[in-house]
Amino acid sequence: MKYNNFIELLRKKSSGFLLYILITILVLVIFFESPGWLERIDLKLSDLMYRFRGNNPPGDQIVIVTIDDKSTDRVGKWPWSREKIADLVYSISLDSPKVLFLDLSFSQDVNEDTLGNTEILADLIREVGNVILPIHFNISDIGITGTEVPQSITLSAILKGKNPLKIQAKEIYFPALPLIDGAADFGHVNLTYDFDKTVRKEPLLIYYDGYLYPSASFQIAKNYLEAKPDDIKLGPGKKLGLKDLTIPFDKNGNMLIDFCGPERTFKYYSAKDVLGEKIPQESFRNRIVLVGLTTVNSRSFIRTPTSPKLPSVEKIANAVENIIHKNFVVRWSSAFDLLLILLIGAFCGVIFPSVSLSYRMVILTITFFVLINLSIILFFSAGVFTKPVYPLLELLFFSLAAPSVKLKELEKKKKTQKLEDLPPEKSEEAEKQEKIESEPIKRVEVEVEAQATQPKTFIPSEVEKQKPTEKTTTTQLNLTQFGRYKIIQPIGKGAMGMVYKGEDPAIDRLVALKTIRLDFVSTAEEKEELKQRLLREAQAAGRLSHPNIVTVYDVGQEGDLQYIAMEYLKGYPLTRLIKKKSELNYKIAARIIIQICDALSYAHRIGVIHRDIKPSNIMILDNFEVKVMDFGIARLKASELTQDGVALGTPYYISPEQLQGKPADKRSDIFSLGIVLYEFLTRKKPFQGEEISSLMYNIINENPPPPSSQNEKTPLIFDNLCAKALAKDPLKRFQDASEISNILREFVSSFIVSRSFRI
Repeated sequence: MKYNNFIELLRKKSSGFLLYILITILVLVIFFESPGWLERIDLKLSDLMYRFRGNNPPGDQIVIVTIDDKSTDRVGKWPWSREKIADLVYSISLDSPKVLFLDLSFSQDVNEDTLGNTEILADLIREVGNVILPIHFNISDIGITGTEVPQSITLSAILKGKNPLKIQAKEIYFPALPLIDGAADFGHVNLTYDFDKTVRKEPLLIYYDGYLYPSASFQIAKNYLEAKPDDIKLGPGKKLGLKDLTIPFDKNGNMLIDFCGPERTFKYYSAKDVLGEKIPQESFRNRIVLVGLTTVNSRSFIRTPTSPKLPSVEKIANAVENIIHKNFVVRWSSAFDLLLILLIGAFCGVIFPSVSLSYRMVILTITFFVLINLSIILFFSAGVFTKPVYPLLELLFFSLAAPSVKLKELEKKKKTQKLEDLPPEKSEEAEKQEKIESEPIKRVEVEVEAQATQPKTFIPSEVEKQKPTEKTTTTQLNLTQFGRYKIIQPIGKGAMGMVYKGEDPAIDRLVALKTIRLDFVSTAEEKEELKQRLLREAQAAGRLSHPNIVTVYDVGQEGDLQYIAMEYLKGYPLTRLIKKKSELNYKIAARIIIQICDALSYAHRIGVIHRDIKPSNIMILDNFEVKVMDFGIARLKASELTQDGVALGTPYYISPEQLQGKPADKRSDIFSLGIVLYEFLTRKKPFQGEEISSLMYNIINENPPPPSSQNEKTPLIFDNLCAKALAKDPLKRFQDASEISNILREFVSSFIVSRSFRI
């Protein structure tokens, strides 16, 4: 261990007070560096506090209605139709709950034929009147920012203006629009994981697009306590006021959760019994009712200090209980940790050189138990988590160094013994005089060098207030022409604007006009970033001249819309082929993938990484000719507009290294292509997740089953292609897209559907 070498150096060159002061400085350096292994120990020590305390009864104000396996056996496999969810909401509302929260996904991209009529559920939510719906934010840089937020949701925000937090969201996901108008409130259901993948905090506040949005737990408590807007105040010192209580949170908007116990500490009712009217009367009367999914195969479970598998809906219940009962826990300030380390160092430095080794060990042992008991007492009595791991580490170093310190008394004793052993014919004074005269004076200099790195301090720059500028809105534009291009008709909607069919009258050529809106951004810097993004798309695609890549002709701006003119294609996206239920022609599938590989291999050779390969960016033309589109988030090798460590792309198709903040290269495109191939073969995405966080976890950690497990007719060559393309380690993937195309060309030329073809 590297710290032992440091201790050995001190033992040789120092003693007494200086030794303990230098050990204290070493511990301070470690404290500021905060190595991961020590932080894990500290978190585990904090988790032990819950076990020592035992269960903390949460009361009966909160109940949970769970869509469990019994419910799906009776009603049908999840997801249920929205009509069936409406039946559940209606059954709960008959008992007059005070607040009803639905911790369920209500995506805008819903298949009405499969999930039923959204309007039925929307009308019931409006009629019940006390239903709170979930929203979700993307904190990372995955996806494209700029989603407009409906006014009904912004009314749920508690602050408009400058961001008081250290982080902000990049994108928002909210329920289908018909459901929004009737909801009483909206709260986000994001999860905050510590680096050991355990949930200990509630992200109380998230900042997005000029507004500060509270969590679902806060909104539930606010409605239960019947708080008015004037009762909510964001005060100094990272505290949020709600009526007569104050909720503490950290610089990232997180509130520590005081977990009441393991799973099912709260009262549970099965949705099966609720629909069958088999629960006691007044089970929900004037209570908070949380509805959540807890089926065995769902991804709605998290690890917490009190449970390795707690339903996420019960995590919300714990946070709500903390707020309405004022049961808050906080972390001991770092200033107290620093003071404690210094006090222990000063005390031991003064006392230890003057006492025997046995007394030193007794003092260290007593101090150790005092620190442990202090941590327990503070948590049990005041809800304060201390950070004892660094003072305990200091005591450990002191115990290692204690035997090396010479006692002053022993030194005096040795000197006295030497004087008593002098020859008798020489007096003490004569001996001293002879020694002085016969020996030259020697000066010994001992240098002890200690290097301590300073803690990394991040000083945020002050955000200057933007002066209001006059803007031309999209509605003021003449949507008949962009520059010299005439608009014929809209043909689609992109993530940040419309796509139009247009005409270039100068050469009588049809074009596709892709637009990006600029009027919704609040600052000039954000607007400039969007402009640069579109220019980057045009620059990246303009460098590419390949039969399988869409051609870009021009770029320009019209009012608050910036546009690019590109090749007009008559075809359909690969998504349509994937959704077809007819039997897959593997020869045609191979030809399509070969053309995609050719396009990527060409782009990679000239330094362009696509970074957003997905079925909707692959157009199928006549005779199954392929065109790869949308280099909008491409990373040019020489460009600095998109920096390494920033994850872009579409969540389902993004590579593990991008999610981990590592640089993206051509092997990231190959991973995304592997996902497209897998989905093409199986009609299913290889990585699933009911939330962004669970999807990201699966991409980084899980391996999907081979395509042949979904369809036994699938040739084994595709199993091997998918397995190698989807390898988590980029070094174990194909290193160039041409490797895939070469294998598939051999497959197409022979077209012998052999299950023994291996890579």
